[in-house]
Amino acid sequence: QEFCSFLMDSIHEDLNRVKDKTFVEDVEGWGMDDHTAALESWRKHLLRHDSVIVDSCQGMHRSHLTCLTCRKESVKFDVYSNLSLSLDASSHDGK
Repeated sequence: QEFCSFLMDSIHEDLNRVKDKTFVEDVEGWGMDDHTAALESWRKHLLRHDSVIVDSCQGMHRSHLTCLTCRKESVKFDVYSNLSLSLDASSHDGK
């Protein structure tokens, strides 16, 4: 898994169409509708990362956190390039 992640990152960096990677602020989606926040997050991601790997192998997931002390909420859309799934060995029927 680590080797595959390293390989995909290396290929992405070699094929990245963005040469001038300027700093981009994260989008804080609290108060925005999810569709708008997701589109803005993806648009900003593409300002630094634009390759065939991004086109084919990356996606976003929504994160919603609430501070238990001050009750401040944070909504973000984070980019992922791989998913770890656990497989239940007991559900395997031997086929």
